Amino acid sequence: MTNDGLRSVVRGRVLLPGEDGFDQAAKPWNLAVEQSVAAVVEAEDVEDVSALVRHARRAGLAVAAQPSGHGASGYIDGAILLRTGRLDSVEVAPRSGWPAWARA
Repeated sequence: MTNDGLRSVVRGRVLLPGEDGFDQAAKPWNLAVEQSVAAVVEAEDVEDVSALVRHARRAGLAVAAQPSGHGASGYIDGAILLRTGRLDSVEVAPRSGWPAWARA
């Protein structure tokens, strides 16, 4: 499954290298850090996050979450960059300690 398939599994905006807006969307807050990511996904909701994680697992790709570009480490080359800036809340299940989307 290619990153082009991302558009068929998420409703949020998907940007691939070479497309208009990709460089800006992939840019971390700390401009000294370079991030060579395979794609950027701006999730619309928890279903997008779950679908992205499942897609990445099947494709053998990592997912790195950076809501606003903070937390950039430079160690995510080839990963799918998840931008969560459009999400307005996080729910944690008390029993598992993990957000619902992480258990998908």
